[in-house]
Amino acid sequence: QKVLDRLSEELGARCALDCNANTLPASLEGARYALAKPNERELAALLDAPERFAPDPGEYTALKEALAKAGHVAYPTDNCGEIVFDKLLIRTMMQMYPGAAVTVIVRGAPTLNDATIEDARQVGLDVIARVIGNGSGVAGTHWDELSEEARGALFGADVILAKGQANHETMRHCGMNVFY
Repeated sequence: QKVLDRLSEELGARCALDCNANTLPASLEGARYALAKPNERELAALLDAPERFAPDPGEYTALKEALAKAGHVAYPTDNCGEIVFDKLLIRTMMQMYPGAAVTVIVRGAPTLNDATIEDARQVGLDVIARVIGNGSGVAGTHWDELSEEARGALFGADVILAKGQANHETMRHCGMNVFY
């Protein structure tokens, strides 16, 4: 917590930290992935250089402009180990843009190491934002497999902030206002 407290609360710093979190490994428990338990060296490296994957300045400006106008943000997640950092980013985003309601969309069933509702509850994401499952047990956002609730959240969003390669591959040509 002391390291997190010294990091900037600015949205760009939280975006960079969240991107860096993608480099943390997830640990396997039995047949399913659990929240990441990185060793101290990996975590220290992440927290000491959060700017390593800083957002592109043009994309970051476009994101801030879109969030300033947004009434609803959809946030499809990626790996369960990253959602602790997603929570930090979402909390900062909600403080900076209080007019934008956030819906966090997790995997509908355990898939690889993707975050589920159970994982989101474990880190308290459900305390700061609405959390829903996408209705699918397949990596990415496959429109024909989404629950009505997830489809409604995505189609009703002014901004979609999507995490992970699978979401990028399945959403990049959807024609919606998606940031990765």
